[in-house]
Amino acid sequence: MPKHQRPTLFDDIVKGLDNQYRIYKAHATETCDDDTPHLITNVATTAGPTADGAATSVIHAALEGRERPPGVHLVDSGCLDAPSIVASQTEHGVALRRPARPDY
Repeated sequence: MPKHQRPTLFDDIVKGLDNQYRIYKAHATETCDDDTPHLITNVATTAGPTADGAATSVIHAALEGRERPPGVHLVDSGCLDAPSIVASQTEHGVALRRPARPDY
């Protein structure tokens, strides 16, 4: 770190013992039924470079373990590819959907 740059709390949190930065992503799963409160049902973390779709199966397995599997899982486009759609449906009985893209 240059001498003119002061360390921040963020630097202390994300650096490991070897003084290298660690970057993570958090994947939060939330209920979204119209007639019930929205509740977070699962939080998973992955290393920053991990593709978003790699977490989908892990999230579904965790929700099944708590007897809370969704019938439909709304995901962003990073989680939606052909293998994920098939695996979610056949292995977990979950249909993956993403919000519709706006018209351009």
